Amino acid sequence: PKYKLAAKSIAKMKIFENVTYGNKFPSQRLDIYLPKGVTKPPLLIWSHGGGFVIGDEDFMKYDESAKLLEVLIKNGVAVASVNYRLATEVPYPKTGQDVKTAIRYLRVNAAKYGFNPKKFAVGGDSAGGYLALMAAMTGNQKSLFDDPADPNLKTSASVSAVFDLFGNMNVLPLIYDEKKQRCN
Repeated sequence: PKYKLAAKSIAKMKIFENVTYGNKFPSQRLDIYLPKGVTKPPLLIWSHGGGFVIGDEDFMKYDESAKLLEVLIKNGVAVASVNYRLATEVPYPKTGQDVKTAIRYLRVNAAKYGFNPKKFAVGGDSAGGYLALMAAMTGNQKSLFDDPADPNLKTSASVSAVFDLFGNMNVLPLIYDEKKQRCN
């Protein structure tokens, strides 16, 4: 990475690392960044990019994602950086199920961490942008992005806003083109 989250920025945050939101895989974890001195901030739930085959929640600590995190914290917005199971671990649409499971987990545990459960947004870049779109568009509607085994399935997964940074709108060509892509 060319840029790493600076110590002076970290000093302005309360950080919870490697929080487990699911119990199926060790990769079902997230990091939470809260702006110090802000009571019940809104929360942006961020999904990393990586073409569904690389990356994790630590991407938020490097390069452009770290710069985005610094801006959000400076403006009183908390961030949860979600890791999801990659296409090398599980078939589609389990990655999307992970994001919605994380949203529900965060809503159930909002008081524990200190953010506002009524002010949630999702976002992501590339593959993460796609996952954010799917989470936002399906919200509380029953869909293939809902894990039937989610212990918080009855908790709202709706969000107020979505930020998609160059996420693919249609992954079906990727799923069916096994020779060129590894997204199945």
